[in-house]
Amino acid sequence: MFIVSKFSQKKQSFRNKSANNVSHTNDRYAHSIKYDDFLRPEAMDVFTHIPMTTKNSHRVGNVYILVHKTREQLGAGDQLMCVEAKRAHHSVLIDVAGESDDLELRGVSLHLTADVKLRKTIFNAHSHPVLRPSLLDIFKPNPKRIHPSDSVSNPRQWVNMLKLQAEAIYVRMTNYETLPWSGIVNCQQYVRQLVESLGLQIPDGIQLAGDALPVIINLGIMLIQKKATKAEEK
Repeated sequence: MFIVSKFSQKKQSFRNKSANNVSHTNDRYAHSIKYDDFLRPEAMDVFTHIPMTTKNSHRVGNVYILVHKTREQLGAGDQLMCVEAKRAHHSVLIDVAGESDDLELRGVSLHLTADVKLRKTIFNAHSHPVLRPSLLDIFKPNPKRIHPSDSVSNPRQWVNMLKLQAEAIYVRMTNYETLPWSGIVNCQQYVRQLVESLGLQIPDGIQLAGDALPVIINLGIMLIQKKATKAEEK
């Protein structure tokens, strides 16, 4: 009993130290997440980090196309980065309150993810800040800003309207959630349709999966699905 108690005290002490370290960390880092965190339950509340008032009117409505890192990219060469970008997760972030700065992007993030084994497509909307260094690339559409309608009284109300619009695109793309993740139903093609629905154009220099060879993508997905199924059977 003494040994267990001693172990528990050390474990609790370690947790306290870890908590203290986090509390002393810059809030921007403490509240920022990477692509792998998008499916966590706490990331699903779209209003968590959306203020009730505008912070910087000159930045309100800025739209960003984010290319996410799926693994550590530090020290990677330009060629590897290019290859990673073609198969990387993409999302759209809209700064509804003008909070983004040189370190991080803030606003509502809208994107699709997949259950690889089941090939199920999932709609996601959240408001967690995203650190610029955690991204492979950031693109701006043309034009780069959108404006809320006159009926919008605060950023949260605008988020709700954008979420409904984004979810409607998801429903249409997946035929009421019946079509699986594929060369034409994926996060990158979703970005294209969402951006165009906002009255904007995809910028030059960004290559989206499914634009050229969706069949190749479908074969790749089938291979991943097969591997995932085998791994689960073991």
